[in-house]
Amino acid sequence: MRNAILLTDRMWSFDFSTVLQVFDGDISPIQKTDNTLDIIAATPRVRLDHRIIVGASPLPAPNGYDLVVVPGIAYPNPLLDETSDSYRNLWDGQTSCEMARTWLRRAHACGAEIASLGTGSFFLGWCGLLDDTRVTTHWMFGDALQHRFPKALVETDVLFSHDETKRIWTCGGGSSSLDLCLTLMRRQYGQAVNAAASRTLLVSSARGESSPQYIPEKSKASEHRGADLSAITIPVLSHPEFPWSVESMAQLGNMSTRTMQRRFKQEYGKSAIQWLLEERLTLACELLETTTLTTGIIAKRVGMSSSDLLRKNFQSHLGTSPAEYRKAHIARS
Repeated sequence: MRNAILLTDRMWSFDFSTVLQVFDGDISPIQKTDNTLDIIAATPRVRLDHRIIVGASPLPAPNGYDLVVVPGIAYPNPLLDETSDSYRNLWDGQTSCEMARTWLRRAHACGAEIASLGTGSFFLGWCGLLDDTRVTTHWMFGDALQHRFPKALVETDVLFSHDETKRIWTCGGGSSSLDLCLTLMRRQYGQAVNAAASRTLLVSSARGESSPQYIPEKSKASEHRGADLSAITIPVLSHPEFPWSVESMAQLGNMSTRTMQRRFKQEYGKSAIQWLLEERLTLACELLETTTLTTGIIAKRVGMSSSDLLRKNFQSHLGTSPAEYRKAHIARS
């Protein structure tokens, strides 16, 4: 895979370092021979926040990239001023930024997927890439993004968004930048590599696209005391083969099924059973990648009664069969 981080001045170092750690850090499980991560800019040095200066390679030919990541903006307050176009001062008239814009447009036209982290979505909009595109950003900047780019399909109630047709990924920034990077890693290198990275980064698993960005304080304050979902998720993930039900899962957390369902919806953006099914499918993917076990054995190990049920769930949720998934991973490896 050939990936790149596209930088301009005043981008956020947190986002930059997140991409580096996942795709190219010393702790990354990706084999260096299988991965290229280019740090590119229109200038040889880029100034991020906290006086951090990063050396960058010149903008290369735009063809041949699988993914280009655009970090968020370090000092984004001008984006909130809807009464003026002051946000354009971040990039307009700056030769280096306009060169980066031209390059990103061409890379996208050549087939690269584009991912922005947090307020990096505004840069994508400035580049003209958000028309009729599903997109998200940090919840504080959602209204401003919609105001600046009225043709964008802004949704601020999700951690990250993927417009498959437009090949555009966006996220809310902050910790969701890690969720998105791990999701992109899984798509490129498979679940086994993703799981290894998650364990090293002390992340149980990347939160899904539909997970909510923000839980108002009022909702959190009214929750049942001691309603910690880890009391449910850890035992369930340790024994996925068990025939878990809503009732048995709620008993683990010492809460009612109604409270548990509400907590899962708040934390993961889905019901407990939907969460369980997705975790079982994730484990099945890892077993298909790393073992030669039959689909029947894998089905039982992940808590599905038969290979037919495993195949049905793969088709409906992943759009492929277990056999085709394994074959595609072998070809990719």
